[in-house]
Amino acid sequence: MAIKRIVSTEFWTDKKVVEQFTPEDKLFFLYLLTNPHTTQLGIYPFIPKIAAFEIGYSKDTVLSLIERFEKYGLIRYSNVSSEIAVKNYLKHSIVKGGTPVYDLLVKESNLVKDKSLLRFVLSANNDSLNDTVRKFISDTEKDNDNEKDNDNDNEDSYHESYDESSAENKTENDPSEKIIDECILYLNEKINGKYVASAKSNRKFIRGRLNDGYTFDDFKRVIDNQWLKWKDTDMVEYMRPETLFNATKFQSYINAPDYSKQAVPKYQNKSGRFEQIDFDKIEV
Repeated sequence: MAIKRIVSTEFWTDKKVVEQFTPEDKLFFLYLLTNPHTTQLGIYPFIPKIAAFEIGYSKDTVLSLIERFEKYGLIRYSNVSSEIAVKNYLKHSIVKGGTPVYDLLVKESNLVKDKSLLRFVLSANNDSLNDTVRKFISDTEKDNDNEKDNDNDNEDSYHESYDESSAENKTENDPSEKIIDECILYLNEKINGKYVASAKSNRKFIRGRLNDGYTFDDFKRVIDNQWLKWKDTDMVEYMRPETLFNATKFQSYINAPDYSKQAVPKYQNKSGRFEQIDFDKIEV
């Protein structure tokens, strides 16, 4: 028996959809709401290559759309667990209530690997939710309050490749700790930022990459290069440790073209916003 998903006709008159979405955006969002991998909870396994095949886009296009929809604040994608969360999914997916629905939501929430995605979905509490969903959210939030939050609401933080307990025992004379300080200082100087060097949520990403064998010069290259690419665009908000230095994206950034040696042209998309052209994503 086929699984049915509900999409409100208000989708087509939603202010964000009308004013910001391109035709490409609309198709992608409808796919996120109705594809065969979806769950009632709105968090489900998501493989970009499979999504590209099912929609008819290239994999690079799907990755670009994921990044854009994260900027919209509508989804969150975990590179590590290969899961995606649609923020307002509970608002539309649950029509009937009752114990079976509640039990299903609990079962699906237990299957979520990256718990920060669960908190992301639950944060979209809305007055239009039915009583069963309200109870599920309330009960889940109470359970979460009884547990120590170690991942700072980030999709990669629970999987970083270092032992935090041993990291706390490092001495001030440890060379890697000094490099971490220098990296955060360099990032702040580059973007005029205020990232706190002592914050564990900032240090762990850099420490993880140092453990992978990267050097301070590698961090400088990534910071400089991404700054050249993003500084005059909406992507500038991603000049942050959890984006620049996480395990998955750092490798792609370190291998990106050197933008100091080439111009980074821009184009005006259909919604009127200027974006940079990423030549790596252009198909011939």
